[in-house]
Amino acid sequence: MENIKAFLKITVRDKDGNIKYESEKMKSKSFLLQYMQHIFLFFAQNSGSVANIKDTGGVLQTVYGPNYGAGTTNAHKIDAFAPDNNSTYGIVVGNGGAGNPVTTIDYKLFTQILHGLTAGTLDHGAMSISDAIDNITYVSYQLSRNFYNATASNISFDEVGIYVWSSQGYYCIIRDTISSVLIGPDQTAAVQYFMETYP
Repeated sequence: MENIKAFLKITVRDKDGNIKYESEKMKSKSFLLQYMQHIFLFFAQNSGSVANIKDTGGVLQTVYGPNYGAGTTNAHKIDAFAPDNNSTYGIVVGNGGAGNPVTTIDYKLFTQILHGLTAGTLDHGAMSISDAIDNITYVSYQLSRNFYNATASNISFDEVGIYVWSSQGYYCIIRDTISSVLIGPDQTAAVQYFMETYP
């Protein structure tokens, strides 16, 4: 049995809160290489821990472990708690999923939809992250974010992921391709990731 799982759910509502679309709770396809490299740095607490991690711009960054030594930029945190109006990290969406399946070495969404209020963009809300709770048979916490269509045109997305802010840049740790989700004008898509561990 897999011990660590991620799930994804998407709900689209109109301006009055009526549900226009609601997905099933889908299994996430991939934790990516950048996720494993950051976890490695947290566990490898010796003074020589270092990893070359590709950021969302495709640039390899030399990221040092927490105990590498004074004067170095270290990997002391993985931050997904993005504020309002920010599409550089947190849960992100895109429209490049078709024909571009997930691989473990993906370092970004294929075509990210950026924050904005004009055609082809979505208004990115602030990230919400719940406390970890014990559900008796498993332990879980939840990450969520709202994406509002402030334009007069429909916009669709078919890829979803999580970007984190860490040492020296932003890194993609999860990418999923999904069936296309339509957000009409004045509608909001709530994207939720559920992180779960099982004994």
